[in-house]
Amino acid sequence: MNAKSKTLITVWTVGLLAAVSSQLYAQSSGGGGVPMKMTITISGTLQEPDTDNGTVHKWPVFTAKKGDFTKQIIKKVYDAAGADTPPSGAQLMLNPDGSVNVTDSKGNVLQDASSIISVSLASDGNTVWSGQSNDNTSQGTFTGQYISTVSYNDPVATITFIGLTTEKFSVSAPDKNGNTTGKDSISWAGVGSGTVEDNDGNQVTGVISMTFTASGSGAIGQ
Repeated sequence: MNAKSKTLITVWTVGLLAAVSSQLYAQSSGGGGVPMKMTITISGTLQEPDTDNGTVHKWPVFTAKKGDFTKQIIKKVYDAAGADTPPSGAQLMLNPDGSVNVTDSKGNVLQDASSIISVSLASDGNTVWSGQSNDNTSQGTFTGQYISTVSYNDPVATITFIGLTTEKFSVSAPDKNGNTTGKDSISWAGVGSGTVEDNDGNQVTGVISMTFTASGSGAIGQ
């Protein structure tokens, strides 16, 4: 790979992911990334209060099966903001800088979700990429892997999740007006532990798995 191709990869990685390093992202013009619609699932094991009947001492656990958590997060965002019930079609959108918003079906921002959830892509600054680019048209496709951190906080749980991210993105050749289109998708699976509230209102320790997928497309470098 020649020096020009390496430079292109660096520019696209910063522009599209906005996460290879926070300093580089801050220096990039407008970020250049595309928002991505998120779907989040969780599962986990909770340590329930122990019991002792005088003969047998038990330490029970509760296993929460994997389920879609996206709508619950949207509801928690609205509750935290003291807002009305979220409208039909409300969705979570991951921005290139790792912030998360609740938007309507057209992508218009309804609520800032950062009080409940935020994402740090490539949180340790290390990334591994494969792909190719066209030196003449700037068209390219790339696949990368890196570690990301998801911070989750609500009135009954505060947990930081760390996990492996796989990202795939492509950049089109410029159109006649010089505009390029980016397509981006992410899959991530992480684990975390912390104090959560069970169904009986008890504060218990939980070991939780979280996954999310996100995808989107749009004009970049504007």
